[in-house]
Amino acid sequence: EGAYYCRVENTSGYAARSVSTAITASNNPSWTTIAGSLGSFGVGTTGTIATVVASSTDSPATLTMTEVSGTGLTGAGPTNANCQLTYATVGANTTGTIASSGGFALGQASTTTYSFTIRATDATPQSTDRIFTLSTAPNYMSATGGTISYDGDYKIHTFTSNLNFIVTELGIDVTYGDQVEYLIVGSGGGGGTSHAGGGGAGGYRHNSAYNQAVTVQTYTVVVGDTVGIGTSGNASSVFGLSSAGGGKGGTTGAVNGDAGGSGGGGAGYATAGTGGAGNTPVTSPVQGYAGGLGNRTSPAYGGGGGGGASGVGVAGTPTAGGTGGAASSNDIHGSALFYSGGGGGHTHGAASGGAGGSGVGGDAEVITTGGRNIAGNYGAGGGGGQAVNGTIPGQPTSGNSSAGVVIIRYKYQ
Repeated sequence: EGAYYCRVENTSGYAARSVSTAITASNNPSWTTIAGSLGSFGVGTTGTIATVVASSTDSPATLTMTEVSGTGLTGAGPTNANCQLTYATVGANTTGTIASSGGFALGQASTTTYSFTIRATDATPQSTDRIFTLSTAPNYMSATGGTISYDGDYKIHTFTSNLNFIVTELGIDVTYGDQVEYLIVGSGGGGGTSHAGGGGAGGYRHNSAYNQAVTVQTYTVVVGDTVGIGTSGNASSVFGLSSAGGGKGGTTGAVNGDAGGSGGGGAGYATAGTGGAGNTPVTSPVQGYAGGLGNRTSPAYGGGGGGGASGVGVAGTPTAGGTGGAASSNDIHGSALFYSGGGGGHTHGAASGGAGGSGVGGDAEVITTGGRNIAGNYGAGGGGGQAVNGTIPGQPTSGNSSAGVVIIRYKYQ
């Protein structure tokens, strides 16, 4: 490029040259920003979306930038990105700013890619075109699996059996785009079978904020199944996190309650059993509490209550069985429910049996209430019983536990 004189020569060899430069040659504008994608952005994003840069060797540089008519950057509607293009020159470089005041790709319900051409023109005027694209991206994640319900802008997946939680797409929202809330509850332990302690509640683990990051993949969900009398519960798990099953209640011949997410209550009568330890294995925050101590004093010889998600099982007394440890209230479903209440401890004869924790743990010697028999009740320990398998007339068997559950919640719109 440069400035040139003009010289004219005829066939006789005579020539003349212009007294001043007559021709100025210059290069076309050049693009610094490579062609193609400028990124993906959430529908409705406002402010600056992207920038592009071109340069000129002219002095001074006087580039302009315009969208080539008929392409998809400016304007609204299904084929336009609802953006504006402005530009400013500093030295040899001109920067084009693509922004949206009304919301990028507003009104688009599905992923869309907009292709458009920007023309950089110098003062000559010479121009160079470049094709770019902008794409929409979801603000929030998508997933499948389990039983799905909704609470406003939130989607809830409830798992009551072993299935998969499949994350199919992540969002770009910095708070919710790849974060979930979870509740993981193990199944409760069964009540003991004779002069028995209540079953411990299944382990209870919950993140109170949306701080569990996920990626696009399939997550295995394991749900602890309900167990019968004299049996410790089963663990539930997802995301590499596990809530242990509740410990079984103590019984004659094996008086101590088992350890678990929450511990089983100790048996009463001839020997006072100790309650099983809760939060076993150890988690932080704790997943449950210990079972209560059994009692060896007449007339009730009260069995200890199983531990619960929010408190220890109450010790048995000479006049009553211990109440199951308190459950934890959680509104992950949109309305508050109690989870993981401990089972109540038995009493001897006509004395008062221990009630299940928070009204959801199994009541001692009454298998028609508490435990697995309350709809939507998960992780409850079974109530302790007086006799083995109801062999003494008028004395019911001890209680089964309720199953575990895994619940996952996230913002979807």
